[in-house]
Amino acid sequence: MSEILVKAGEKSALRKEFRVSWPTVRNALNGRYTGGVSGKIRKRAIQRGGVEVPKHFNTDK
Repeated sequence: MSEILVKAGEKSALRKEFRVSWPTVRNALNGRYTGGVSGKIRKRAIQRGGVEVPKHFNTDK
């Protein structure tokens, strides 16, 4: 799952809007969880100007 980047203050606004904890918002935006409230958080973050970016894997050995 891709990560969603949001502007400063948006995580706080999402936390208050959905009445959830910081880890819930962080995990939703990092793509760890996608169902239920996490999916709603991700959708709302994009509506509020968030940008979805693919996760990059470190290929250095």
